[in-house]
Amino acid sequence: MHNATRRTDRNCRAIHTAKEAKKQLPNLPEPQVREKHAREGLKKLQQIKSRMATIDTEILAKRQELKPFEYPTDVVSAMKRQEIRAHIRTMNEDQRRTATRTFEYRQAVGAIRS
Repeated sequence: MHNATRRTDRNCRAIHTAKEAKKQLPNLPEPQVREKHAREGLKKLQQIKSRMATIDTEILAKRQELKPFEYPTDVVSAMKRQEIRAHIRTMNEDQRRTATRTFEYRQAVGAIRS
């Protein structure tokens, strides 16, 4: 929750609680000042919302740019990739990192196009 929203909520709760308990109202700024702070907070929230919408648009554009990897469709290539993947599963992290620097391994895990 944004600070301005918290402050406004806290002020409203303090007033409501004091009225319910029939106690003295808390010492809060004048309504005009509270409204000014609320409007400033709202402006900041709108700026954040605008930035988030921009980021959302960028993410959507990047997601649409992604294309699935196109594997060769012949049986021999499919079996070779399957064997390489099985071999990769038996490796530790350092061996995997070293192996995926070679063309065959990178192609098998889908890191590059053939």
